[in-house]
Amino acid sequence: MGVHMFSVSLGLCAGRGWVVLGLTFAMLFMASGAQMSFPISLVPMSRELGWDISLLSHAMSICMLSTGFSMPLIGKLTDKYGPRIVTLLGCTIAGISTLLISLVSEIWQVYLLYGVLLGLTWHSIGMVTLPTLVSGWFAEKRSLPLSILQSAYPIGWFCTAPLAGSLVQNYGWRYTWLLLGIIFLVVVALSSLFMRELRASFIRALGSSRLNEVVSVKMAIKTRFFMLVGIAIMFMCGFTDTPFTQLWVPISIEWGIDEATASYSLGYMALMAFIGTISMGPLPRKLGYKIPFSILYVVRAASLVPPLFLVKSIVAYYTFMALLGLSFFGMAPVFSAWIGETFGEKILGELLGLSIFVHFVGAALGIYIFSLINEAYRTYYPAFLLSFILVLTIIILCCLIRLSIGVQLRQEVS
Repeated sequence: MGVHMFSVSLGLCAGRGWVVLGLTFAMLFMASGAQMSFPISLVPMSRELGWDISLLSHAMSICMLSTGFSMPLIGKLTDKYGPRIVTLLGCTIAGISTLLISLVSEIWQVYLLYGVLLGLTWHSIGMVTLPTLVSGWFAEKRSLPLSILQSAYPIGWFCTAPLAGSLVQNYGWRYTWLLLGIIFLVVVALSSLFMRELRASFIRALGSSRLNEVVSVKMAIKTRFFMLVGIAIMFMCGFTDTPFTQLWVPISIEWGIDEATASYSLGYMALMAFIGTISMGPLPRKLGYKIPFSILYVVRAASLVPPLFLVKSIVAYYTFMALLGLSFFGMAPVFSAWIGETFGEKILGELLGLSIFVHFVGAALGIYIFSLINEAYRTYYPAFLLSFILVLTIIILCCLIRLSIGVQLRQEVS
């Protein structure tokens, strides 16, 4: 009788996990869509308020820095207070900030609302607290649910960017941000009614409590596994993906692509990112984590080959766009599931926060280096070459990852 009741409870637990996944997907979808609305709003905001576009663009740099530095803090708060509270609070701040952007009249208000507040919440919530929340509901085979969750990023790009562009063109940027903010807050309000964390009793029943109780953050970050995957690879990953999306328009112009086509091609890249993210979901169940993780960077290396040899070719442009998109977000669910299974859910938030902070440091440095290279050589070609070398380095580091780290940790704490 007890076994039967336990099985029923676990079945209900799994069902609720998919409900939580749907709610977190909706919030991440809105956050991603709102993020992509800012570049679309740059020109009309500049025209109406009389600000130079370069001045407005500083908000994106501030947003990236705020995101990077907030990651460790968000991770600690997630581990201390639980992902549900941090998620709902962060998304509420993000929704209010999105709504208030429709009322800005001074440049510092843009920096505060978009650069600081949204930087502190959008990426950090999506990359730390939401994966931690979902991971807790799927103790086994968590890579597929995390892939579905992370696919909200590219789907949000692909669906919201054209809609936001149409709204900005027909109704103005203020109405667009007001509408986005209202929808965002409605999604958060509905999520607060149904979103729950997994009870500690179920976590213990699923066999991860001992690892959760003993393994500390300090112990985890000293392992060779985390130094390779969570620090070195994440830094180079940020260096070799984010600069291409942030500088996509000037890179496209160098290829001879006009601005409008370059903007639309970002949507196609988002579609390829969705395909790549979803495709990664089932692979760890059959191949483990190391092989799919390595495959992503082999694809990224392949994406850089055509532009290195056919810089001005339109075929190289679209090949690069498609392959880079396939490798863009697929790493996130595999990485989150791998870290959670290796070190346990209790410290997952803090470890993800630290790793993603390193990722954004690499991204910020990459954008800076890419810009310096273009100023010095009037071309991004050396930046492509540097990225190719770094991706090859990542592939080599993947070969050095030891698969027995999780087993060793469990033996130490048992």
